[in-house]
Amino acid sequence: MQGKKTVDWSSVDWSKQNRDIAEQYQVSAASVSLVRKQLRKPQPKLRYERKNSQARLGQWRKLDWRETNAAIGLYPRAISCLERVKASLDQTSRMFR
Repeated sequence: MQGKKTVDWSSVDWSKQNRDIAEQYQVSAASVSLVRKQLRKPQPKLRYERKNSQARLGQWRKLDWRETNAAIGLYPRAISCLERVKASLDQTSRMFR
């Protein structure tokens, strides 16, 4: 039976995502998250680059939001989610101007 993994948390590159650190040290991402909080280390930057967000924002801006959901081609259940995403992307876009 294996014991707990011993990790030298002071040597961890905290700029990485929790799942990447977990894979490197063969521990769970939940463990990494817990230690990150306990040590008050900063949250990693988003995995997706800004250019991807900008591309998605461009796609959302092309939609004519005055049209009906059916005309836009969106499923009814996805509408509220997509509208929240659009609002979030608009806000993010304003932050980087």
